[in-house]
Amino acid sequence: MGATFAATESIVANQREKQDALNGVAGGCAAGFLAGIRGACCHAAFRRLSQVIRTVARSLPIAVASCAVIGAAVGTFDYAGQSLRGDKETLSYEEKRKRFFKQNPSSPPLSSPQ
Repeated sequence: MGATFAATESIVANQREKQDALNGVAGGCAAGFLAGIRGACCHAAFRRLSQVIRTVARSLPIAVASCAVIGAAVGTFDYAGQSLRGDKETLSYEEKRKRFFKQNPSSPPLSSPQ
């Protein structure tokens, strides 16, 4: 499935000469369709031919649904900038470190009892 996704995404990107979310949608759809078809065909491998044909015919809706779901998920991921974090600002290492660690509050120094 990974090879199907990568090949489809690359072929679509080369044909369209664009690098955008639609390439991921096409790759995800191809991989999802293959997953939907393989799921039924592998289980039907040892049955009689008539049962295999009925099982494959029933798996077509599953394959189409898998195409839509995985294509939409990958397309959304690509459209969001291929990041699950959501923020697009680029921070240096030092800025990330300062944000991660807590800062000491600026409080007046403690006076010693006299």
